[in-house]
Amino acid sequence: MANPAQMFGDPTTAIGGHIVGHACLTGDSLIQLGDGRISEIMAITEGNKVLSGDFDKMKIENSENEKLFVNPNIKEVYEIKTNSQINCSALHRFFSIDNFLVVEKEAKELKKGDFIAQVRKIDIEGEERAIPSFRVKRIGGISRKSSEQIKKKFEDEKIARKEICKKIGINQRQLRRVLNQEYPTSFEVLDNLQNYFAGEQVLQIIPVVSHKHRDLIMPQFLSPNLAQIFGYFWGDGNLEQRGMRFRDSRIDVLNHYNGLFKKVFNLSGNITKVKEKNCYSLSINSEDIANLFEFMLPVLLDEIGRSKTDVVLAFIRGFFDAEGHVNTKGAYLSVVQKKREILRYLHLFLLRAGIRSTIKFDIGKKKMNVLRIIDKDVRNYLQVGFTAFDKQKILVDATKNLENKYSYEMMPIRRKELRSILEVVGFNYSKIIKSRPASYEWVNRKELENALNVLMNKSIQDRQLKQKIEFIFKLLNGDISFEKIRGIDVSHNNCSLLYDFSVPKNENYTANGFIVHNSTYRLYLRRGKAGSRVAKMIDSPNLPDNETIFFVTEAGVVDGKVEE
Repeated sequence: MANPAQMFGDPTTAIGGHIVGHACLTGDSLIQLGDGRISEIMAITEGNKVLSGDFDKMKIENSENEKLFVNPNIKEVYEIKTNSQINCSALHRFFSIDNFLVVEKEAKELKKGDFIAQVRKIDIEGEERAIPSFRVKRIGGISRKSSEQIKKKFEDEKIARKEICKKIGINQRQLRRVLNQEYPTSFEVLDNLQNYFAGEQVLQIIPVVSHKHRDLIMPQFLSPNLAQIFGYFWGDGNLEQRGMRFRDSRIDVLNHYNGLFKKVFNLSGNITKVKEKNCYSLSINSEDIANLFEFMLPVLLDEIGRSKTDVVLAFIRGFFDAEGHVNTKGAYLSVVQKKREILRYLHLFLLRAGIRSTIKFDIGKKKMNVLRIIDKDVRNYLQVGFTAFDKQKILVDATKNLENKYSYEMMPIRRKELRSILEVVGFNYSKIIKSRPASYEWVNRKELENALNVLMNKSIQDRQLKQKIEFIFKLLNGDISFEKIRGIDVSHNNCSLLYDFSVPKNENYTANGFIVHNSTYRLYLRRGKAGSRVAKMIDSPNLPDNETIFFVTEAGVVDGKVEE
């Protein structure tokens, strides 16, 4: 740190680089890990692979992170709103563009209308995720001969049925049916009954195949079909005591998911009309399947994130089948939820396919949360699609209409900057890009693409011009986008902890889809007595304030001590 203006201002003001203190995010900020998992920053540990931006290539790559730091002394929190939202300290740095260069700006320097870096597409290979083994319940009955032997044993040894029921795991009524009516029960109960006699009594067990348990298959891996069922369940399913239930106004959708259950579990459910309601119900009567879902739900989002992209998109399709709405008058899709967590995950999941979405929180009196996919990203959503025929038709028609409409995706390049390049090279600006009033500060994607096409076909020798043209190419084709800020709110921090960690390679990481600078330490360098220098630690999340004295000599930097 060195500030030439220290005689007239704060000598501890940070100057450039990655050495910045008090730069941190709120604990609920979502960090995208390289293996597909998504973690709140407060739970991040050292040695993970996190996604970070390489601005030389405009690409997203894996980088290893170091220790997590906690800062309890932040007084104000800045809420930055683009198509997503992030909460940070005033000194947390974001990446913007100025005259074809990536620059850093602190949150307190940002204003509405500025562009800041976000992830356009998350490229994670993923893996085939194994499903925990669930033993399918097998049932059987006791032969008449074994039943008579057991009852005689009870009488001879005066064994109380209440006592034995406690040990084998059924009630007295069930035991009477098993012994007197050859009623089937689980092999676990029959094994317990066999063990009760310590080998003295050998039961003759007759395997029984009921309709309920007939040829039930438990999947070994998280497949796209199973992920789609999970997505549909997350949006519209309910666990019941001995199974699961789904409701939908479209019977064709329930028929489709009933077919998926048949493919995945070799089990079909029952579809019935709900009385006095305009909807239908799909019941899956299987305690084993319900147990699997109950076990998987707490870890499901992590398992989906770590899977291959086709599994991720299948989960999204299932959720949108249950909760998604297609606007018939405009090209946009939406999902409305009371709980915001699933929308924040979906926002990142959609980026696995390069589908950008917008999230708004606490809308209206009911404080609902809304995720929207608009404009050309609706076309990208075609790779996901809908199960419902009517929704899919509206989606396809909307994408066809987009072909004839102008794209207004704004780019972080000023019209005057682009005009300067075109005119220096010798092009007539107005023949390539339509003239606009001065209020049109930025170019859109289509205009920038047109300019790049003509510049790429021109032989240019000037090195700086060539660098700017190369920058445009990377900006249009990279994995990093620059989204316009639509609002900034500043609020008092009510004693909440804020967090940060360092990423040595690229010195940045992704949080809530934003690419943000990692910042942890602040040093102050000044002249000391007798030609010495002083390095003072004035801000550190994990070290006390301290200083050291050194000399700069012909032999290099030498530790020193100045006598008073």
